[in-house]
Amino acid sequence: MLYHYNVLVVDDYKENVDSLKTLLQNSFEKLSVFTAYDAFQARKHVQQNSIDLILLDVKLPKKDGYTFAKELAEDPKTRSIPIVFLTAFFTDEEFVNKGLDLGAVDYITKPISYRELKKKLKIYFKILEKQKEYDGDLERIIEEKTKELHQSHAILKNRAKELEVYQNALEESDIVSKTDTKGRITYVNERFCQVSGYRPEELLGRSHNIVRHPDTPAEVFEQMWQTIQNKEVFKGIIKNRRKDGTSYHVDSTIVPILDKDDKIVEYIGIRHYVESIMNQKQMLKDSIKALKHPFLLLAEIEDFAQLEDFYDNEIIERIEQEFAAKVLDYLPDELFFDKVYRLDNGQFGFVKERESGFCERDTIEKLQEFQRNIKAYRLHLEDLEYNIAVHLSFAHGEDEIYKNAKLGLKRARYEKSSIVFANDLIQQSKLRAKRNINTIKMIKEAIENQRVISRFHGIFNNKTGEVEKYESLVRLIDGGGREIAPYFFIPTAKKGKYYTQITDIVFENSLRALEKTKKDISINISSLDIENTGIRNGIINHLKKRPDHAKRLIFELLEDEDMKDFERVKAFIATIKGLGARIAIDDFGSGYSSFERLIDFKPDILKIDGSLIKNITSDRFSKNVVETIQTFAQKEGIVTVAEFVADEEIYKLVCQLGVDYSQGFFLGKPNPL
Repeated sequence: MLYHYNVLVVDDYKENVDSLKTLLQNSFEKLSVFTAYDAFQARKHVQQNSIDLILLDVKLPKKDGYTFAKELAEDPKTRSIPIVFLTAFFTDEEFVNKGLDLGAVDYITKPISYRELKKKLKIYFKILEKQKEYDGDLERIIEEKTKELHQSHAILKNRAKELEVYQNALEESDIVSKTDTKGRITYVNERFCQVSGYRPEELLGRSHNIVRHPDTPAEVFEQMWQTIQNKEVFKGIIKNRRKDGTSYHVDSTIVPILDKDDKIVEYIGIRHYVESIMNQKQMLKDSIKALKHPFLLLAEIEDFAQLEDFYDNEIIERIEQEFAAKVLDYLPDELFFDKVYRLDNGQFGFVKERESGFCERDTIEKLQEFQRNIKAYRLHLEDLEYNIAVHLSFAHGEDEIYKNAKLGLKRARYEKSSIVFANDLIQQSKLRAKRNINTIKMIKEAIENQRVISRFHGIFNNKTGEVEKYESLVRLIDGGGREIAPYFFIPTAKKGKYYTQITDIVFENSLRALEKTKKDISINISSLDIENTGIRNGIINHLKKRPDHAKRLIFELLEDEDMKDFERVKAFIATIKGLGARIAIDDFGSGYSSFERLIDFKPDILKIDGSLIKNITSDRFSKNVVETIQTFAQKEGIVTVAEFVADEEIYKLVCQLGVDYSQGFFLGKPNPL
């Protein structure tokens, strides 16, 4: 950094303040960090120090961040300080827009990604450096020119050439206009016309409101007029509207020009076109609003998170810049966009007016061609060659189009889909959220009213035809007395706080069942259960106290790709096997890592996945897989169980292949013990 900056961090949570302070001090050399835990302390820092940037938490005691930001905006001494809002609660678009309307330059949600924050802060400091350089030059020039205007005509004549050079430079680089004391345009330069889309004759004599954007609050212009009518210079970033309805942002400086009697004779506006440093996401949203029937396309570089882990920030930035510079060239002619918006984390946006006769199938075909063109592209950065592929999400219409398309990208990433048509995804998400809330409510009531029960499904010895073991299966009784299968509530329970409570109940139910039968009982257990300290220690302690139970308990490990602590899971398995319990791998043959788990977990039992068993009589491949598993298990001394034995034909073939046990509705349904 060229300059030394003062940053104020305001958050009522000390750990957040300390973390942000450490990040800033470790990341930037020429930086002083001031901290405050409420708006009162923050106000003192602002009054006593020259603050260049404020990281402001929305939720503060006594006075929230919005109120404090509004106070700063109303004070001429502090209104130009950039604010970045931090929040974990107010993330809806309404609150984001509220913050931006108060003058915030960005809005970051908690938990904060320090990589993202550091990257954005670099951008802000670059902007501040430009602003400091520009302010210094502009203030010097304005001061000089104002003095010259008060000097005699002879001195002005001597400086005429200098003024001409200054004017030419200003005309070339900046957007310049002049108005009379009532705000009517008396002069515009060529750059003003280029950016606004108006011809000079359409502007001269008109109120400057002709380029005012309706999204810009009236209070901003009231503040501007109050400032310049007090013979002070107004500075601020203003959102304007072009003739075609699209928006643009300018960093404005409005200067009142005084005569020899110190009276205002006109106003000169000097503006920088700051689109390149504005929040691209907000600009994209503004462009969407300006269209009658917007069509939005979002693209995301595949595996961008891995890219960030592999390369440093400078290379990532260059990759994004290079891609943004080239991407429009790879669009099919029928899918023309005139601009690309760089968003966060390898994402890019495109928007235009939707053509009449929109066809989803034709659009997808064009997008597939777009993806092929990108895949054929090789990005070269010095000695680095990188192949890029993208996920795509598109939506059209008027309601929540940006949210739909963002959710479409998330789905494409999760489902590894290449293209997602995202219309109505937000509505679907809301319906799912409503169902989840109802399910959580049902689970909570069932736990409180002891309506989480267990049913026990017999596991038959294929040689004797007798039940030798039971599998403990959880069921939930709803308020209407209906018995609900785990498929309808366990996935939701895992996302809430009730899953571990359900596991505790099932374990207790199974222990009581051991007292009612002499047969073995198997219990399903996931990595989520094992990684929970309370459940893990509870199981181990019980097995130590009751060795007779340990010898009759089988723990069926569920396939789980979200396993976070693999070594802890392995240690737990070794411990309970050492105490006499047995281990089964559930749904064997379907998971991506099943054979790897054999080496890691050394199971006593393999439960062959039902998707293989149910097709065993009609699908040769399924039969061969089951036969291979059985042969392997027999050589290793591992017991096998066939799940989903639904009819006599399947049962006979399973027995013929040498599978040790069978379980399924043909042999019996789950029942109480």
